[in-house]
Amino acid sequence: MKLVSVTVENFRSITAARKIPLSGLTTLVGPNNEGKSNILRALVFAMGHLTGARPHPIRFRDGRQIRAVNWRARESMRYHWSNDCPLKLQKSGDSASKITLEFEFSDKDISEFYTAVGSRLNGTLPLSLLFNKDSVNVSIAKPGRGGKALNAKATRIAQFLASKIDIQYIPAVRTAGSAVQIVEELVAGELAKIESDPKYQQALADISALQQPVLEALSKSITATMRGFLPNIKKASIVIPEQDRSFALRGISSISLDDGVETDIGVKGDGVQSLAALALMRHSSLSRSEGKEILIALEEPESHLHPAAIHQLRNVLGELSSHSQVILTTHNPIFTNRDDPGQNIIVVKNRAYPARTVKEVRDILGVHLDDNLTSAEVVLIVEGDDDRIALTSILSSTVSLANALKTGRLAIDVLAGAGNLTHRVRLHADNICKVHAFLDDDASGRSALEAARKDGVLTNESANLTMVGGKQEAELEDLYRGELYAATIKAECGLDWQSRGTDENKKWSDRVRNILRRAGKPRSDADVMPIKLKVANAAAASGYPCLQPNKTGPIDSLINSLSDKLKLVSEKPN
Repeated sequence: MKLVSVTVENFRSITAARKIPLSGLTTLVGPNNEGKSNILRALVFAMGHLTGARPHPIRFRDGRQIRAVNWRARESMRYHWSNDCPLKLQKSGDSASKITLEFEFSDKDISEFYTAVGSRLNGTLPLSLLFNKDSVNVSIAKPGRGGKALNAKATRIAQFLASKIDIQYIPAVRTAGSAVQIVEELVAGELAKIESDPKYQQALADISALQQPVLEALSKSITATMRGFLPNIKKASIVIPEQDRSFALRGISSISLDDGVETDIGVKGDGVQSLAALALMRHSSLSRSEGKEILIALEEPESHLHPAAIHQLRNVLGELSSHSQVILTTHNPIFTNRDDPGQNIIVVKNRAYPARTVKEVRDILGVHLDDNLTSAEVVLIVEGDDDRIALTSILSSTVSLANALKTGRLAIDVLAGAGNLTHRVRLHADNICKVHAFLDDDASGRSALEAARKDGVLTNESANLTMVGGKQEAELEDLYRGELYAATIKAECGLDWQSRGTDENKKWSDRVRNILRRAGKPRSDADVMPIKLKVANAAAASGYPCLQPNKTGPIDSLINSLSDKLKLVSEKPN
């Protein structure tokens, strides 16, 4: 089961935001004070009241009422009519906020629904909650005879939904207090399980026996004092009810974190406290909702976090969305969905609608790009201009990638040094671009890739190295056919390129330096680069056929990866 849409009417600043589509990872984006948080809160309140966090009774059309007994534990998920119903509507006594949740059932859900409720479903089930001043009315928002029959069973339907799905709300302010509160709830839940143990009950009795003389003495002292003010008082007694004594023992807990120095979470930095609270909230949702689908509602995940931690958290949320729905509000482009722009919901002027293009998301977030990146959905990062020249032609050997390069959907960026990789990946990710890196398989390329992976900005899936069998290091030129550059080497060095020799296992640039050395020529990077550029232009003139047939693997993998990121049909190069 999953939630596929939410409709919000007359809730805070939102007058009508209808059928907002929800996916695995849905991002609400827009300027401040335009309604992002209000839409998320409306969803939280509706799900919270459905699953148990309600101070007022839920009323169903069949006359039944349900009141939760433990709503205080989820205060942040409560609807307050005086705050949440628009002020201009509160003058009318029958004004209310209406939130409609549309659920999609799997085949298994449909079967279980029939067993529990006795009705068959085809497609989705829309359930509306009407938040009045003193109650919440629930109805099934299906027209016709089928809707009438389902409304007669609204109580059982709501109970069925509550048994199948739950929500975990994670607010923007995540402090040490947030983390401690979650731990106290977890501890209380686990300790409650042992309170029926005879040993535990005996321990409580022993504590009570030790406390009782102290309480009696204090009661006598207070009674004497009170009689001076209230002569009719016979006795003042101080007692600790047995239930409260159990509650007190449940709530005694704190958290210490050892990240090199073990200290209480309260003295850790804001970023650590925020991530710790997020982790504990996630754990709490799994513990509390075992066996249910989890809907995670998250406000501003970027709050208090360092850029590196933000990228790591983005990966975590992506992983979570593979088995739990995640809905979040954000001002940070890194949390937007680059694969499907429609999963980014633009909230502006109290309206909400799916984005149609990546550019639309960039505009609403105020992301400004260089002209050559304005249309880019995917940026390929390479190390030097020679790589850019050659790869532009090689990739264009497939019609779809040639069109992507021509229209600007695919752009190629030059690092001018592998050490800049992490910074450039972050820059493009923040500009709502998907990124792929193509690096030399040498010490600097591998080191840059490892650093980017450790910082959480790049994965193996988004990188290729110019690996060549039998070589400890290799670069793009090592993939080329020898005849492509033999004449250039002869012209530059006055010596023939040796296809075999003592330096055969070295990368191409080192072999060129050896030829320059043997020829008595300068061999610095500045001397090798003009040769690389000439060879790159020769490769560009040849295209894909410049590659050795048995060494096309890294390029073929790159073509397939870029095609996947751009959602293109993979083609064989010409």
